[in-house]
Amino acid sequence: MARDLLAPRYRLTGNDGDVLGPEITQFITKVEYEDESEMTDMLRITLSEVGIGARGLDRTIQETKLLKEGNQLLLEGGYGDTLQPIGKVDIVKRRKRFPRGEYPTVEIIGYDPFHRLSAHVPRRGVSYKAFRDSQIATIMASRHNIDFSKVRRQADKFDRVQKKGVNDFEFLKHVADIRGLDLFLRYDKTINNHRMYFEEPRDRQKQTFTFKYDIDPDAVDLTLFEFMPDVNTLEQPSDVEIITFDKKQGTKKRVLLTAADLNTQDDVKAKGKDKFKKAKPLKSGSAVRAKAFGQTFEVIADKPFKNEKEARDFVVQYLRKRKESFIIGDATLLGLETLQSRQTHLFDGLDDQFNGKYYFTRVKHIFTPSDYQCTANVRRVVED
Repeated sequence: MARDLLAPRYRLTGNDGDVLGPEITQFITKVEYEDESEMTDMLRITLSEVGIGARGLDRTIQETKLLKEGNQLLLEGGYGDTLQPIGKVDIVKRRKRFPRGEYPTVEIIGYDPFHRLSAHVPRRGVSYKAFRDSQIATIMASRHNIDFSKVRRQADKFDRVQKKGVNDFEFLKHVADIRGLDLFLRYDKTINNHRMYFEEPRDRQKQTFTFKYDIDPDAVDLTLFEFMPDVNTLEQPSDVEIITFDKKQGTKKRVLLTAADLNTQDDVKAKGKDKFKKAKPLKSGSAVRAKAFGQTFEVIADKPFKNEKEARDFVVQYLRKRKESFIIGDATLLGLETLQSRQTHLFDGLDDQFNGKYYFTRVKHIFTPSDYQCTANVRRVVED
């Protein structure tokens, strides 16, 4: 992962190409872009009153067209002259903060276009009779001016109802969860728009980068500054959701297991051998999907399950056998402008237990006047 470590830089650009200039950037103390796999992306710009005062800063912000609510703002970042798009948002609000022991600040906050779906609540229920789920995703994307060329076509048709009071994002996310699909947006500079993705999870993709930890803070190849893994995850008070899918009805049934279920000393007799397989819509009684500790996976048995109890026992056995593989943690990394959630990267230089591939569920890019780092929530990729 060699790179030219020149001074980190960022650039904020409006939809018409205007760049946020020094008359306002001189007061920016931090720019953060948070990319989370299950939520709307958020941009936060923090400006300090130091050297200008409250009234002066308020007036400067009000006179800056790019920071007005409703405008779009693109964050690009990198090193030297090479900047890459990190994310684009709609400016939604301005917030004043009075932190303890520090000068007051103003935060400019924006969200990616999923916030438009969240803001749209139909006045009455909407029925989608004999629709493919991908058709519903396409309708939602089109309604909110989002590119839908990456929405994967689904073959099966179902009857779905968006109930009164349920916003577009809640409904579409529910549909994606039923099918075990990923739903997310990515900004594409080539079309100056966000693309909607509605597809199968890619948890077991090949790693993109290797992040190296070294106890020496001056090590040349140090790119993983800090890592805090949670050990013995199965002993934490987290529920496990076992999911079976009814293909005819397009619905799923859930069975919840608690940490006590997973850690009981009672023997669990599960029939057949198991193997790991990438999660996808279930097609037979010999497969069961489970969600545990942020991980969605499918377990395939060499014998069919006769009932839900057999499926439950099988998942419990599976999780116990792979107890040490379920690791989640927080990482602080070298700033990398192409880092995103839903990517898989390799951690090295830790120890035998924690070295390996990790799936990034959340990434935050943090720019200050003198530094650029990323923080991330990660989970270990479970190997067979």
